[in-house]
Amino acid sequence: TAIVAVAVVLLGTFAFATVRFALEAAFETRLGTTAKAIRSIVDVRHGRMEDLHGEDLVQFQALLGQGLNAAVLRHDGSLMSSNLSPTPAALLASLATSAGARIVRIDRDAVVYVTLAIAEGGVRYGTIVAWSSHSVYNDAERLTLVALGVAGLVVIVAAAAAGGTLVRRMLRPVTELSAMMSEIEATDLGERLAWSGPHDEIGRLCVTFDRLLDRIETAFERERRFIADASHELRTPLSVMRAEVELALMHDRTPEAYRSALQRLQRETQRLETLAQHLILTTRDESAAPAATSVDLSAVAIGAAERM
Repeated sequence: TAIVAVAVVLLGTFAFATVRFALEAAFETRLGTTAKAIRSIVDVRHGRMEDLHGEDLVQFQALLGQGLNAAVLRHDGSLMSSNLSPTPAALLASLATSAGARIVRIDRDAVVYVTLAIAEGGVRYGTIVAWSSHSVYNDAERLTLVALGVAGLVVIVAAAAAGGTLVRRMLRPVTELSAMMSEIEATDLGERLAWSGPHDEIGRLCVTFDRLLDRIETAFERERRFIADASHELRTPLSVMRAEVELALMHDRTPEAYRSALQRLQRETQRLETLAQHLILTTRDESAAPAATSVDLSAVAIGAAERM
């Protein structure tokens, strides 16, 4: 929305500057065209300008209107013809020898004067002055500014609304995915997202998350097996050691009996050390677990009986 707002402001500024330049150019062009049209009906004979009368005067009046005014001045600045009465004689006299456009402030309105020399053979016989208030074009500029401001505001609001709708629609799968992830507990790692939507970024994320759950579930299962195996394997030697200690403390015995009990405790301690090493290897890598081999069950049973 911020980017759209900046773009709208820049575009609106450029458009307003362009429209303002075009209005200024059109305003001065209109005045210049009017002055040239009046020049076409002014005759110079015998070294002086002929007064406008008859059809020339009617045509002169017809060229003016809609806020346009004009006057024909002699070379000394005196007024020959004008559509206004009274006319700004002093100001027109100051423009008798000027050329081009001039802006004068009158009653807070900018009045633009355009002059056109009446000359033949290098001799200047007079000046045509066309002028008009700039207020009409000022109103057009203000109207253009208001229109651009309203249009820009509408575009920004529409962009914000459309952007919000688009973002919410794009993030809806992410919200659903987050809800599905939060439902998966550590005690129930068998659940999977099983994304059935399109194979886009969200779909690939779901597939990756399911694979992560597979690895986590495998690690949890390995941990459970390790705990179960460790508790089972440790129970027997600890039971034997406890029994030996309890029997030794029940009544006094000979030194040889105590020595024999300590030797049995030593063997159980060695078994515990060996078992601990095997369990550590198993937790590091399941492939380090001992491979299945054939054993003599009668020997195992005899050894267990002797231990108990």
